[in-house]
Amino acid sequence: MAAARPGLRSRITEITTCPICIEDFRDPLSLPCLHSFCHQCLQGHCKDKWPGDDVLCPLCRKEFQIPQDGLKALPINFFLKNLIEARDIEKKKSESVGCEACSVDQHVKRAAVYCIDCSQRLCEKCKNWRRGPHDVRQLEEELSALLIGQRGSFCDKHPDKRLELYCFDCRGNICVLCFAVSHQQHKCEEVEKVAKIFVASIQSDSKLFPSRISQFHEAVTKVEMANKTFLETMSKTEHEVQQRATEMKLLVDDHAT
Repeated sequence: MAAARPGLRSRITEITTCPICIEDFRDPLSLPCLHSFCHQCLQGHCKDKWPGDDVLCPLCRKEFQIPQDGLKALPINFFLKNLIEARDIEKKKSESVGCEACSVDQHVKRAAVYCIDCSQRLCEKCKNWRRGPHDVRQLEEELSALLIGQRGSFCDKHPDKRLELYCFDCRGNICVLCFAVSHQQHKCEEVEKVAKIFVASIQSDSKLFPSRISQFHEAVTKVEMANKTFLETMSKTEHEVQQRATEMKLLVDDHAT
């Protein structure tokens, strides 16, 4: 498989990094402000809070209320989960760029595109053999194609319909039939458009990390210096007290004699 572009890999790494632990998201949960964090990281952030309490988002400082069922009731960010899964799949694939449809032939042809509908890398000949319109992408766009393919899951209520819309009111993906039946009064957008907006939001927030980390290190340095000064003062005071106690003892001894 053709290697993903360095810029794309770097951007994906930024998007899939939790702002709190600075590691890959684990069970990412979304806040009402659309910022996401690991479930465990949010638990640490809210360790002194209870259901119903108002808490500030660690990034934008907007308030959100802890659900009555706890943090686990917050919506799971399936976009981030799928992105991490797709990235890992891309990493594990071999460097071969042979066509997966004709790989049983003695002479494997070079793959030219990635078909989302077939989940295969195809050569030009196999691509043209497919019946009906298929969504194909250039090979270097395979990672983004995997995401779109995962986005195209089928609706639980209407198994023959794909999940093409995101409902902001219900915080979940819906099909067009669900929209027509019960979501017309809700704010809905195409999943791919919402994903791009969400990615742009994360990219914007990720730019804050270096400055926040720098501020954190400065604060730690100040605390360490203050602690050092305090210990030195304590040591000096203790020495003075001991010296004064010795002087008083000598005076008492002289007076007794």
